[in-house]
Amino acid sequence: MAKKRSAKRPAAPRASRRSGYRVTLRTPGGARLTLALHGNEFHHETVRWNIWLVSTRLRNDIPKLQRRKEARNVLEDVARAGGVSKRLLDGFRRQAAKEGVVQVETDWEGFTGPETDRLFPWEETLALACRETSDARPATRLVVVRWLKCSARRAPPATGPAKILVTVDAAESPFGTDAEYKVVRRPLATAQAGAAPLPLHVVDSPEAIRRSLRPRGEEPPAIVHWMLRSVDKGIVFDAGDRWLSFDAAPPPGVQLPGALASDRDVAEALAAHHPALVALSSCYTGRKLAPLTVAAGADLVIGFHQEVDDSSLPAFFASFYAALLGGSSPMKSLREAIDFNRDQPDHEGLGAITLWSARDLLAAAPPAPAPSQSLLPTTKTAVPPAHEGLVFDCEPEPALNYSILHCSRGGLFRRFVVTALDRPPSDPLDVIARLDTGTGSPSECRFSIPAPARANARIDLASLVALPLGGQLLRERRETLKGAVTVTVGSAGRTLFQQTWTINLLPCDEWQDDHYGRHFLPSFVLPRDPAVRRVIGRAQGFLRAIIDDPQGSFKGYPFAAPADPQLKAIWYALVDGFRIDYIRSPPAYLKQAQRLRTPEEVLRGRRGNCIELALLLASCWEHINFHTVLFLTSGHAFCGLWVSADAREQFFASLRDPKVTDQIQGRHTSLGGTVVNRSAATPWMLTEPIQHDAILRAVENGSLLPVEATSMTGRKSLRQAIDCAKEKLRNAIDEVDGEYLDAMLDVRTARELGVTPLPILTDSPVA
Repeated sequence: MAKKRSAKRPAAPRASRRSGYRVTLRTPGGARLTLALHGNEFHHETVRWNIWLVSTRLRNDIPKLQRRKEARNVLEDVARAGGVSKRLLDGFRRQAAKEGVVQVETDWEGFTGPETDRLFPWEETLALACRETSDARPATRLVVVRWLKCSARRAPPATGPAKILVTVDAAESPFGTDAEYKVVRRPLATAQAGAAPLPLHVVDSPEAIRRSLRPRGEEPPAIVHWMLRSVDKGIVFDAGDRWLSFDAAPPPGVQLPGALASDRDVAEALAAHHPALVALSSCYTGRKLAPLTVAAGADLVIGFHQEVDDSSLPAFFASFYAALLGGSSPMKSLREAIDFNRDQPDHEGLGAITLWSARDLLAAAPPAPAPSQSLLPTTKTAVPPAHEGLVFDCEPEPALNYSILHCSRGGLFRRFVVTALDRPPSDPLDVIARLDTGTGSPSECRFSIPAPARANARIDLASLVALPLGGQLLRERRETLKGAVTVTVGSAGRTLFQQTWTINLLPCDEWQDDHYGRHFLPSFVLPRDPAVRRVIGRAQGFLRAIIDDPQGSFKGYPFAAPADPQLKAIWYALVDGFRIDYIRSPPAYLKQAQRLRTPEEVLRGRRGNCIELALLLASCWEHINFHTVLFLTSGHAFCGLWVSADAREQFFASLRDPKVTDQIQGRHTSLGGTVVNRSAATPWMLTEPIQHDAILRAVENGSLLPVEATSMTGRKSLRQAIDCAKEKLRNAIDEVDGEYLDAMLDVRTARELGVTPLPILTDSPVA
């Protein structure tokens, strides 16, 4: 949980400051702050602030002014811990905002001890804290660079042709290297007069890196651009300095393909020939690998402090190289690339960009060199003429799930990004996405969109493709079908891109219980299913008998807890009127997938499993306007409902408390790497322990009522079903006997955010 910030925090004792290390912040005009930081206190601020920054990147409800205020508070805490007064800090902030550049300086001797300095996001913190309180967007963003002071003698930077490296298997798995390679290669090739295409080397060890960078008889490259394959895009380093996958820790005793060597070995391999620039195109490389590469001999190293969106990299690097190889200083090139990225869609996809240097970048620089005198030498070979063109990075999903297509705009493509090369077309792009299953009319989406506005800009088309889903074939429950997705992009009557992929079209009643598809389980709550109307019709007589009113009817809220007559009427209509038995799920042939019977099929066959009965009960409740929830444990599912709309609203208001959100993000953060809490994008699905504790409190105080739907197959009373569900929920939250609560899905919240019931046709029931 985040530590509370007091209004007056006592300064660190002098002895503590002496036992720490120094970090200096400096501007070109001479403004300077020197912080004497103690590792433990600075460590706390580093962890807390990384947590907050990651959480706000996923949320749209954090105002810009609040983000800036938080950054100023953090900077004040760090300055106070480092022995700097607020008056001096405020003066430095004003000067930095005026000049637009800050250099963070660290001695290598101090850096080798505490690790917190390299993990603190100086770039994003200073950029936010040094802005004025006005919400107006400034013309340029504050540029922050880092100078790592190394006392060892350094060789002059290499001046040979640039190379692009990629780790093992990347050439065999299409994760987006093609677009980045093509876009980045153009400014590099132009600087070398395009004598030959820049090579892309596949490496799998530090020794392979050295061999590819120092081939016999060739000059070592001045620029090394390193792209990591998809599984390594979020690499972190464990305590033993081994590469680990960001997505999941390896099983005990199993070494991942990305676990090549220690970060120090990789840094020494990349910098062995003293390159002028190493660009590390991957997540979290700016924290540790970049400074170690500078210490090993590289002049400049650029990396990224947080998680990176692959589709944002080509445009950023193309702009950076175009400016750098055109004669601009590294500082100016970085500024131009940052400003260029801000004009792109999803401009926060790069997080904090970190530039480490072995020299003082604020020192008086010589006049900007001509392009022929820049980092890469030109040759007498004629430069190929610039041509009009676009790079297409497109990959559809291997299987199409109807519920995902139905609930979200997109869902057809993993990636669909268009990046301009030199001169983008002036005419708009005409996009056609076509799904053909071989029977009936194809489903097709057509739209036009302006081409990228300038060279190296990009547009993301994946979320714009929305297939019409009204066709009978897509809505019927059959078996998995083979289909084809064809994408055509043209401009002014010319076809620029066309490709066809084979895909699997899953049955519309198949629910994918994976990291993305499971969020759309509320779509299988079907309050207008014909069977639901039959249940409510039969329950009408039970309700009138219970309340002793011949005119009684279902009115929804208010709710008479704990056993509302309306709840009892529906329960006993199902128990006595339909006498449903338990049965396992029908077969599904994909991993983490389950075919779900609709309420119509459950009542027609008079059988269902736990999740199908929970969906049936929730559908009946939603039909009379109760607010329902679904519980998923490690091996079971049941349902529940809120006793009032106000109870539900108060529950979610409590979860929006900053203390709760900070603790949620805290579980996903470590100093080695920040794990993004992806459930923030689907707020109807509650997966965090602190949220589960709040759920249990809501159950205990009577505002949330869980019901074990399978109790109807044992002909049990509603009271027994409620008590059984409460016991299972307590055991799951306490993780008794290996059972644990996976998630609670609030159906009402899902509806408000566009997750609506599926329009499934049920002419042919499944088993």
